[in-house]
Amino acid sequence: MEEEYAFKYCPVCGTKSLTDGKIDGLKCTSCNFDFFLNPKPASVGIIFNTRGEILLTQRDIEPFKGYWDFPSGFIKKGETAEEALRRELKEELDVEPLIRESFCSASDDYLYKGLLYTALDFAFICTFKGELRSQAEISDFSFFSKDNLPEKISPHHMQFIEKLLESKRLA
Repeated sequence: MEEEYAFKYCPVCGTKSLTDGKIDGLKCTSCNFDFFLNPKPASVGIIFNTRGEILLTQRDIEPFKGYWDFPSGFIKKGETAEEALRRELKEELDVEPLIRESFCSASDDYLYKGLLYTALDFAFICTFKGELRSQAEISDFSFFSKDNLPEKISPHHMQFIEKLLESKRLA
């Protein structure tokens, strides 16, 4: 189910009078409240080793449990994209990222507990300080070249691999 169809009642007046709004979202026909359904922002870390291979982590949680993707996570209220990436890499791999550059952004659909959300991912090229260790939400990690990518890559992160290949950044 898409996110906008999960909401039945206006969060301001409580009436069951939500309709499609002019801007992405819903509008209450009773109190005229605009209920925006913006993308959920996330940060993605693209980490290269000295051989030009990328670091991918194997997900230990749904959605896409068992699939490989970049270390990443949703940005919390009050965080910048860079702060969120630092927090996520500490939580997932116990390292401190050194953000070198903003690489690109991408929009995708993210199915979570039966609801389809739109995510807006901000990808950063990084190095790191510390020793990589599997932590929360991941079961494994490894570096991959363009010739030995794993078969099961999360669809929402495959677009970053494609952009890396197009830009000839992935060895």
